[in-house]
Amino acid sequence: MKQDKESYGISRDFPQKNNSIYFSLRDRLAPPTIPLYPLHWHNHIEVLYVIEGNYIAQCGNDIINLTEDTFLIVNSNELHQNIGGIRRYAFMQVNPTFFNKNEIVLKRIIRDPYLSKIMHKMIDECRKNDEFSQLNIHGYACLLITHLYRNYTDKIIDKHDYEQYSQKKIILNKCMKYIHDNYNKEISLEYIADMANVSKYHFCNIFKEFTGQTFKEYQNRLRITKAVELLSTTDMPVTEIAYLCGFNDSNYFSRKFHQITGKTPVAARRELAKKSINNLEWFY
Repeated sequence: MKQDKESYGISRDFPQKNNSIYFSLRDRLAPPTIPLYPLHWHNHIEVLYVIEGNYIAQCGNDIINLTEDTFLIVNSNELHQNIGGIRRYAFMQVNPTFFNKNEIVLKRIIRDPYLSKIMHKMIDECRKNDEFSQLNIHGYACLLITHLYRNYTDKIIDKHDYEQYSQKKIILNKCMKYIHDNYNKEISLEYIADMANVSKYHFCNIFKEFTGQTFKEYQNRLRITKAVELLSTTDMPVTEIAYLCGFNDSNYFSRKFHQITGKTPVAARRELAKKSINNLEWFY
């Protein structure tokens, strides 16, 4: 059992490569710190279950509002992020080596009493935390994922389409890494398209297809996300945070911050100071 600060990136590896299941429980009804995490993807499948409240997510270009007793399935290599909600939830991530079925796309939103029953058994075991919990959660995870594949396969991607998708992802991933490493610098669209070795028009199409945003929109959201982190972890003045995050005009920064988060930087800092969420995490 441990409590770690979550880290979000564009392409994320499985939390512990030597384990097959990662199970995490967010066990207090509370809104997220700020409804902003950068879009990211991973090879593993993620199964999220809303225990109480609601959970707002973006998967691809779709905005999804999950309610209590609902599952969200994030398929392998699907770009996604949490963007809001007030909720208690649990989620399970399954190592790609556990079920090697990347070509199968599962249905995204599921309500199923059988799956809910299994998930609540996993939650109970996580809270129990005795010598048998690890084995039991692993067994329930096998039942859950097998039921998903048997009953909720949406489509099977053919080899050609999967390879095309993978090529686009490789192009975008290289650029995204650069954008994240240099979020506080001016990056022109021409420069980033040259880096991808594609035309500006082609890059814009790929970027919009994967993120649902323009390059500039994404850059601003990323900068605001970094600003949120600084607001929550430092006592630096807002004007200094604006500059460090790539905004030369603090008034423009405040307008963008409010536009994206619905809050002023000062109000967000007050809210951040009050947040406290219990996290229970298991690796198997």
